[in-house]
Amino acid sequence: MTDQNESLPQLEQMIEDTLLEGAVWFIKAIVLFLLFFILLKVIKKIDKKITEKLVKHGFSQSLISIVTWLVENALVIFVIMKILVALELFKAATIAAAIAAMGLGISMALQGALGNFAGGILLMLLKPFKEGDYIIVDSGEGIEGTVSSITVYYTTIINDYNEKINVPNSALTNDTIINQVSNNCKHLELHANIGYEEDVDKALGVMRKIVGQDDRIKKERQEFFVDELGAHSIILGVRCIVESKDYLKVKWDLNRSILIAFDENDIHIPYEQLDVHITN
Repeated sequence: MTDQNESLPQLEQMIEDTLLEGAVWFIKAIVLFLLFFILLKVIKKIDKKITEKLVKHGFSQSLISIVTWLVENALVIFVIMKILVALELFKAATIAAAIAAMGLGISMALQGALGNFAGGILLMLLKPFKEGDYIIVDSGEGIEGTVSSITVYYTTIINDYNEKINVPNSALTNDTIINQVSNNCKHLELHANIGYEEDVDKALGVMRKIVGQDDRIKKERQEFFVDELGAHSIILGVRCIVESKDYLKVKWDLNRSILIAFDENDIHIPYEQLDVHITN
């Protein structure tokens, strides 16, 4: 009976201590989470200050977005780690080991994404092209167009058909990029076939007149030439410069105009034909 009387106060004391520790922990957790939300607002202000500084020094919007994203997420992770350690949910060494293990696993699982991320950083630091440039990706897939935006993982290109193409940044850092930066213009080359019996100079003159009448075509660096002596025809060519936005329309209009003008000037475009000789 005496032991029971002595153990009862000890149990009550233990319960009081547990409740007190729980109450202290709960209050501490509330304070830390309130502090966390306050720090989020502070982090937003820090991002804003960084953005203003980078804009002032002339950095591109794409690079600014990446820098602010990295800073914001790094600070948030740091604050969360501090809260977890302060609440004694984890030890600092345990969190560090977990982050290292997670980082290894994530890096192996997301090799492509990390390659795109690293490619985005390189594109923004080295600046082989910028938003508004007309680029050609020499990957054999016919990707070309005006750069609309450069983000962390993808670069968005608007092609001549007004299609949006999202190209992984790793592809842009590994492939050859042709940047046509001549005042946002593009080289246009057309070919037209005429028969061997036709007057070459007359045909070139007709093409020169058509090109000269089109105000969308730049007057400088116009070239008219005999490109090839084919098996069935003479292949003439014209090379000129147009604005990227007019490229397809000018190409279509020139093809139509050349066809009509050749017909009006009795310049014949030959059909491919095969002569077959039969002997007994």
